[in-house]
Amino acid sequence: MAVTLTREDDNTFSPDKRTDLSQRVALAEGKDLFVSIHANAIAPPRADGWCGLEVYYFGPGNACPFFPAPAPLQPPPLAIAPSPLETLPTPPDLAQPSPEDVNPIPPQSLPTPTPLMNSLRRMELSRTLATRVMAHLLGATAAFNRGVRSADFYVIRYNSVPAILVEMGYLSHPLEGQNLRQPNYLDRLAYGIARGVLEYLENDHPVE
Repeated sequence: MAVTLTREDDNTFSPDKRTDLSQRVALAEGKDLFVSIHANAIAPPRADGWCGLEVYYFGPGNACPFFPAPAPLQPPPLAIAPSPLETLPTPPDLAQPSPEDVNPIPPQSLPTPTPLMNSLRRMELSRTLATRVMAHLLGATAAFNRGVRSADFYVIRYNSVPAILVEMGYLSHPLEGQNLRQPNYLDRLAYGIARGVLEYLENDHPVE
């Protein structure tokens, strides 16, 4: 099984969030599936109580989008107020790179949602993939199960292949945060994700 990483370090493809996410999604073209892996966090005073694994797939239209829709091909004639997400301050350690450090893709390359007929099948396969991965993550780590959930995250919505987003725990939790800094625990997480993917490919993925 060949694996393509969206990135191997803490850099973005573009200072523009939609362009950055679109370039990540574009890497899935021609592949069998897409897995986006993240570590979660929550601010005090709830940090001590929030921990566990979550696996998301693109679900029904009643889920609230996390990022704005792809930019239009032509700019609108009137100025539009920025999204509330775009007005949030950026923490110093997550500052975006300068334009000189990136190669943004043109707006016409931004992805479009999969047609309804295809997206229904992709949703079903994504849910199955998410369930397989969650089962193996729980077996490998004994972490708290926060569930397989549907959501409208950009990288799983605008994908052309079965896609999931894995939240592998909360860095803000006193115990889980320490676990997520341990190579042995990270290996267990990687093993759980890999076993879930392999089981999905062996049993569920369509044969061309």
